[in-house]
Amino acid sequence: MRELLVTKDSLNSRFKPWFLAAQAGQVLLRLAAAAITAGPIVLFFLKEHSVLTFALLICSLAIISFFAGYWLHRWHDARSGGVFGYRITSFKKVYQIDEQDVRKHSENVDVELAALRDNIRIYEGRYRWSGSGMDPGPHLLDNNGFINTMPHVDDNGWRRFYVIFNRPLRLGAKITLRYRFDLVDLSGTFRPFAARTVHERNDYLEMRVKFPEKFPPVGAVVACMRAPSPVADKIMSEQKLDLDPHTNSVLLSVPKPRRKVRYSIEWSWSGYAEECARLTAAEKTSQASLDSEPPTAGQSMVDFKDQKSNTQVGKIPEARMNDG
Repeated sequence: MRELLVTKDSLNSRFKPWFLAAQAGQVLLRLAAAAITAGPIVLFFLKEHSVLTFALLICSLAIISFFAGYWLHRWHDARSGGVFGYRITSFKKVYQIDEQDVRKHSENVDVELAALRDNIRIYEGRYRWSGSGMDPGPHLLDNNGFINTMPHVDDNGWRRFYVIFNRPLRLGAKITLRYRFDLVDLSGTFRPFAARTVHERNDYLEMRVKFPEKFPPVGAVVACMRAPSPVADKIMSEQKLDLDPHTNSVLLSVPKPRRKVRYSIEWSWSGYAEECARLTAAEKTSQASLDSEPPTAGQSMVDFKDQKSNTQVGKIPEARMNDG
């Protein structure tokens, strides 16, 4: 017996001309109904006023309708939480550079979400890192779900990942997610800033950067508020941040951050790339000496190869970090 599989795509391809004809007919019928309804009003108006006045009135109504529709769309998008249906009540992250090895970076993120409608299941995160080396992606620090790290990189270098909740959220319910990035900048290409671009409704934003005591920032550390892409280099405001001598860190707190704006902590370094190159070269030298060592007496060749493979420095293709 032959099976007939009917899908949405096959229906669209088969009946697309009829669908288009039906849509065109609906548009014509609506235009005809509008003309019949508004015809007497237009004739009466033209009888009392000039054609120029009528044209100005139509243009004014069109402009008012456009802006009203635009702001209503933004209001509805903000109230409903957009595609994923949540509001971020708190977003906190700590970016830290390792004390002993400046190539090793980590970022811990705590984000609290509130559902704006029922059946909320997914949190979307995205990031871009300017370092190059090891970037295995984020991993969860709690048991509220699991991360689907899709290897999707858009044209601007942003990487997207999704946290699937264990249970869907109902309207008004809250959930806290904790995740972490462990990164290694083997080539020393990291640009000295940590940033967050606000896309969703966000009630509170907090960012902290911890510096190694042996490698402090040079000059002032500043917090910048920049215009959204593609003009992210345009600084909207800037302020100096005080370095806490006890924790060797700076803190930026932003209540009610603005949407479509990037907040960043920026600083300057001297000799960072050279230090990364020195550490990487020393690591390669150590690896080369290990490779040249013969197996010791009583040690099998298989065990010796396993020892080398466990200590070998792996290289992952260049990634691109800044949360968005």
